[in-house]
Amino acid sequence: MDAPLDRPALERVARFFAVLADATRLEILQYLKGLPQAEACVSQVVQALGIKQAAASKQLAALADAGLLTRRRHGNQVFYGIGDEMVFAMCELVCGKLGREASGMLQHFAGASAIR
Repeated sequence: MDAPLDRPALERVARFFAVLADATRLEILQYLKGLPQAEACVSQVVQALGIKQAAASKQLAALADAGLLTRRRHGNQVFYGIGDEMVFAMCELVCGKLGREASGMLQHFAGASAIR
């Protein structure tokens, strides 16, 4: 059996899960996953999700800081893309745990278990 994690490691894990504990952030991940180019700028996220620009910027930054999104600058715009598809496998596990109640959610995250 693996050795237990020390307190600082547990705090890092908790911070990572805290990033995912936000419906808007999950919605952003789902939106980006569904795009053919798998990336979008802030204004595209704002338009697609109907949220304010400040909220989109804040949520995108939190996801990028956690390593779940990449950032690519093009001129004065920043494009965000999926940085680690492992997050979709995690979402599949959680949705599976929720059982029948989550059958609709599972369909949105299905197919992402092919981790790169």
